[in-house]
This record gives sequence, C-alpha cells and structure tokens, in this order.
Amino acid sequence: MRLLGATLTGILLLGSLAAADDETFAGEVTASSLNLRAGPGEAYQPVVTMNKGAKVIVLGQYANDPTWSLIEVPAGYSAWVSADLVKKSGATGEVMASRVLVRPQPSTRYHQLSGRLEKGETVSILEEKKNGSEGLWYRIRVPRRFPLYAAARYIRKIGPASLAEVPEEATKGAPVLTVQDTAADAKFKKLEPDARAKLKTAKTAAEVELVRNSIATIDRSALSPENQDKRVRLLSDVLDRERVLAMAELQAKESELNQALDQKLEEIDRKYKRRLAEIREEFENEKKPHYIATGIVKWVPDVVGRYPAYRLVEGDTMRYYLIANQFDLGRFVGKRVGVIGITDPESGTGYETVMVKRIEILASE
Repeated sequence: MRLLGATLTGILLLGSLAAADDETFAGEVTASSLNLRAGPGEAYQPVVTMNKGAKVIVLGQYANDPTWSLIEVPAGYSAWVSADLVKKSGATGEVMASRVLVRPQPSTRYHQLSGRLEKGETVSILEEKKNGSEGLWYRIRVPRRFPLYAAARYIRKIGPASLAEVPEEATKGAPVLTVQDTAADAKFKKLEPDARAKLKTAKTAAEVELVRNSIATIDRSALSPENQDKRVRLLSDVLDRERVLAMAELQAKESELNQALDQKLEEIDRKYKRRLAEIREEFENEKKPHYIATGIVKWVPDVVGRYPAYRLVEGDTMRYYLIANQFDLGRFVGKRVGVIGITDPESGTGYETVMVKRIEILASE
C-alpha cells in the first residue's frame, strides 16, 4: 500500500477513471471476505470489507484494468476531510473550497477516494480528530457517488442494480464502516510492542539484528499507511539502538587501547630512564681518569745510564719504569700518582715500561 504523497501518478490516474461498461448491476460477493479499496490495485489500502453473499452495486469495470470493478460506496461508509476546507454548523458542514479530497483516514498520507466534494456541498459530520501538524479533520458520511474498487473475479452478477440498492431511510443509524486491518497490519501490531521491549533490553548488536530481521519479515507495501509510518519509526529506533551499542563498543575499545598505550608509554619511560642513567654513568666514568697504574714515584740513579731512572713502586715492590720526555718527572718524586700512558712489555728491562702521557698526583689516603 502506497502513501499518496509518493504516488502522484496514482492521483492523476484516479482523476481519469472511466467505466468500460456503462451498465450498472447488482453483484454478489463470492469470496469469504472481499476488500473494497481506495484504488484499483493491491497496493491501495482496503477501506471496507464485505462478507460472502453481500450485495454490492457494480458501476462498471476500471477502464485501464478490467480485472478491477468500480463499486458504489456502501451506505453509511465514512471517511475524512480536512476541517480547513469545511465550515461546520452543528452536525453538518458546508464545503468551502472547490474539489475537496476525501481520504479513508485523517491524514494526507492516505490515498484519496475516487471523486471530490464540490464547493457549497453539504456533508454530515460524524466526528472530529486532531492529527498533529495536519490539524483538525472531520469524519463525514461519504456520498454514494464516490466509487471504491474490488477484484472483479470475486463478484458474481445477479441482476439489476435495484437488487442491491438500500432505501435511503434504511441507512439512518447504520453502523459506520471503517478501514479494515490487513493480515500484515495485524502481524505488525502484535510484533511492534514485542520488538520495542527487546530493543530496550538489547545489550549486543546481534540482539538488535534479530529485532531488525523480525521487522523485515513484514512487507512494508502490505501495511496501511499508518502502520507503514510506525514501521519506519520502529526501524529508526532500531538504528538508534545500534548507534548506542556501537558507541559503547567503541568507547570500550578506546578505553582498552588507552590502557595498552599507557602501559607501553610507561615501559618506554622506564627504558628511557634506565638508559639515561646508564648514559650518565658512562659520562661520569669518562670524566674519571683510567689509570694504567698507581704508586709512588721513586728516582733511582743508574750508573750505566741505559735504563730509566724513575720508577713507580707500590710499597717495596717495583711496578713500572716511567719515561716522560715532555715533562720533568722529578717534581713527582715521593708523591703518590696515577699514570696514564702506553705500556711497553718488550723494553728489555724485565719490567714493563710506561711511556707517560699524563700523570696526576693522587690524594693521600
């Protein structure tokens, strides 16, 4: 079933109805129930349901599709018209605009009925109803000149139209006929509250997906326009729930990643501090001289003159011979020193010889 706003072509089609057969006759419903619809097709919502054996007045066949018959509106059938176009006076109203549309429900979303009310025409007002942004609507008894549509195969011709005509006085107090729910509408009405309850308690995307799949089992085109709108709103709520769960999952994942990142940063910081300490220690060590040897400088005269006269001793033990051409070792005699230089184990003296590059006086112990 389509919304009127989405089927402008359908409106133009309804405006050009013609009966291929001018004969008007009485027909008998042969199906267990027969839907009289706002337009010639299953896509149009049913507005009246006739039981098997009911008598209807067939106005003819729909010109563009003879499988559909035009049916005179049953006595007592009601529909809706915008209150902006009707001036109410008690239980009646006067049509204030030309060619006013009549609809099976109080909304422009529903298909118009075939035919229009003319300016100045008087109508019976049965009920008032406000419909949100669309304002106030009046339910009126539809004039019998407004045809409905039914599948021709379910109507058997029984004779002249008089066999189905109802005297005007017999229509007084007749029950008001209203839009009938289809099987899809009934299924949706049962599903909707259950789906909403499940949406409220859904904790995972999989649970929401089950709700979405249950809604998808109902064909949107088989619903009345009102339930089509409700189905759209329900799917919108499904989408909102999916967004909430997706956001919660994203936040949980973000929190997990942030924790992992914090741990990684702490590990990097520990490594950085450890390496920094090592570098500082290495730097401090580099500032400290790396002596080849330490001891007291002693001068021993050598009558031969072939060997160095300066020695480095530790207690009574001689450690090294010292050679320094660039400065006078004499000023270090008797002092405890640290020596940096190059050792020469092959000096031929039996002791290592140190070619002194640097010598420093050490603090006394």
